[in-house]
Order: sequence, then C-alpha cells, then structure tokens
Amino acid sequence: MRRHIVALLAAAATAGLAVTGAPSASAAALVKSCSTSDGGASGGMQWDWNSKKSMDVGLILADTEADSNWVRIRLDITTGEGNRYTYKWRELRDGNGSNKTWTTTATHDDGIVSARVQVEDVHGTSPQSTCYSGKAYNSYYSDAERMRTGPGAMPGPVRLRCGVSRGQPPSAAPRPRGAAFPCPG
Repeated sequence: MRRHIVALLAAAATAGLAVTGAPSASAAALVKSCSTSDGGASGGMQWDWNSKKSMDVGLILADTEADSNWVRIRLDITTGEGNRYTYKWRELRDGNGSNKTWTTTATHDDGIVSARVQVEDVHGTSPQSTCYSGKAYNSYYSDAERMRTGPGAMPGPVRLRCGVSRGQPPSAAPRPRGAAFPCPG
C-alpha cells in the first residue's frame, strides 16, 4: 500500500508540472509525503525555491480508505525568525480512491527556512489521524542560517534589566544572585 501511495504522489506531482506556477521539472524527483496512521489519508508536496521568502509548491492529497471520512492537507513552514506558520487547509471530500492536486506560491515576509505538509483524516469536524511529511529546507539559506531557526537553535542575546543581576557579569567581582547590578552612565 505504501509503495502505491508514493507512486500516486509522484505521478500526480509530475502531472501537475504542466500547470502554470507549479514547481519546475528540475524539482520532479523532490517529493515529501506522509500517510496517516489510520490509513485514511496520504499527501505530499513537490517544491521549487524562488528565494528566501518564496516557493512554488504542488500539493497532492489522496483519500485512501472507505471510512466515510474526508481528508485535508496544508503547508506548514518555519520562518526566518524561527516561528511556525501554517497555511489554509485544502480539502478533499470526494471519498475513497479520490485525489486532488493544488499548485500555488507560498510566501512569508520573515522568509521560509523549511516547509512540510500536514495531512489529516477527518470525521465530521474532528481529526481522526494526522501526519507530517519530512521537511524541505530552503537552499537560499546557508547551513548556519538554518541552524539558528531549527530544533536546538541557540537563543539570541540575553538582555538584562538594569539593577537586577542573574548571577555575575563575566568581568565583575562575584555578586550574590539577585543582587543589585549598577546601571551604566
């Protein structure tokens, strides 16, 4: 079953290449996908990076089980500021064996460091099962830039308020924790 879904995703994504705005042929082999654990939905994406702030993306979604549920997919990104942002859901309500593709351009003012899809099998209004594809990393960002926004990223500089010490400054005589810290100037 898994091979069938991957083949369906690859074929649908490749077929979508002829659509204006879809990822270029050079991205044809780049597919990130997942299937929900209940077997009801499979989805994936094919992409082409335009810049640090923009990507062309093709989304493919398949309903893979006769369970009276419907399925949905959305793009989930990590911005250049390290924040997670999700785009609107795309729904497929045509039943078991149906599939659909969407092509679009995703942009974000803070940049897009990585992107993945979230796929859900939904009964009524309640998600029954969810999966996430692997991440696609933006080639316009250097490895060092990606490290600052990913899991385990180092935080930015710590700013302390004048008059409050959180231990001792590196070049000062030892101070007890919470002791007054003189303000400059």
